Amino acid sequence: MEATCSERHTRAFVLSTDVLKKIWAVIEQRIGSLCAEATCKDGLERRFEDLKGLLAFENAPSQRIVNLALSAHAKDFSKRADIEFSDGYYLDINSLNK
Repeated sequence: MEATCSERHTRAFVLSTDVLKKIWAVIEQRIGSLCAEATCKDGLERRFEDLKGLLAFENAPSQRIVNLALSAHAKDFSKRADIEFSDGYYLDINSLNK
């Protein structure tokens, strides 16, 4: 049997470094290794293979992250998780600045 769940929330959400670390840790523990793909204001898509690399990204206003997708899957592909944060209509993912 295969089951999926998809939810979309259109509320303000602050993605702080601490929150991102917690989300990353829970998914990594329950599913497997993660990667992050960031779509940035400068038109580039950046891929990060680990949390350290993502947190090291400067996120300057000219290249700020406007969409952040986290993806993970188990080694045997029995489990998968995808989470996406977006600036959507009102929000700005600008909390990764140091």
